[in-house]
Amino acid sequence: MAAFALLGLDRHGCGLDELGRVAAALRSPAAPLVAIRAATGADEAALLSTCNRIEILLAGAALPADALLLAGARALAPAAWTVRRDQAARRHLLRVACSLESAAIGEAQIQGQVRDARNTAHALGSAGPLLLAAFDLALCVGKKVRRETDLARCGLDLPHRAVAHLRRAAPPTPARPIALLGTGALAAAVLAARPKELRHDWIVVGRDRARTAAFAAAHGAAADSTARFLGTASPLTALIAATRCDEPLLTAGELAARCAPGAPVVDLGLPRNLAADARDVVDLADLADLERHAPGDRHDLATTIALIEQWIEQALARRERHSGVTP
Repeated sequence: MAAFALLGLDRHGCGLDELGRVAAALRSPAAPLVAIRAATGADEAALLSTCNRIEILLAGAALPADALLLAGARALAPAAWTVRRDQAARRHLLRVACSLESAAIGEAQIQGQVRDARNTAHALGSAGPLLLAAFDLALCVGKKVRRETDLARCGLDLPHRAVAHLRRAAPPTPARPIALLGTGALAAAVLAARPKELRHDWIVVGRDRARTAAFAAAHGAAADSTARFLGTASPLTALIAATRCDEPLLTAGELAARCAPGAPVVDLGLPRNLAADARDVVDLADLADLERHAPGDRHDLATTIALIEQWIEQALARRERHSGVTP
């Protein structure tokens, strides 16, 4: 059977800031995928980046020892990479696709991120039948989780945790709205997670003026361009940042000028969208803070996770049988 390996990096092993630096360095995957295949001798490679982890997937007729795999990953980005091989690597990919390894268990965005990683590697000619089959199995089980469980409610997904943090704020007004930086899938999920009492007086901020206006209108919000928003100091009740950037968009001083002391602010970015020292002037919750938020129903969550883990093992066993290899 072909060899399979997964080189992983998450914030528990390296910290949120270092993870953000690596994510920025690997944002354009074409050159890194060529480099990691050359360094490891892998026939196929793919790069998966989510809000709290980065995974390099490798497959081939044979792969070198762990030390050489890790050396290849560190050549791309010096960091505390870990290596998983064969069945352990496949199991981890399924867990990632099922949102069991997410910052907030049950987050909806992970399926799209896994699918994007698959399609990007395929389009670049870096992923062939071995990795595509692994991705497709992970996506299949992940879809079953979304369809047949209520994991997002049990785990209280990331957008709901972000919105819950805003409940500490005074009600927004047209003069002091809630700002949302971003127009992607995560930003859309944040807007969908708003309770009735927080559905008014939001302003969506994005780089593309036309896209931002259409996105904001679809969610009953006002719109502003990133350049204009950053160039003014209009007051805000609260802020959620969920966009892509290589450097923080707002400093602590800029947030202090726009928000009341202790105002609730959420940073969902990787790399960070907001300066880390902003917590000195506002009530800042980043990915690490939100991950520590306790789920609403621990019993339901544990039961659901156990069921999903059973599905994962069944899927891996079926794969082994069809490949003609005994686990």
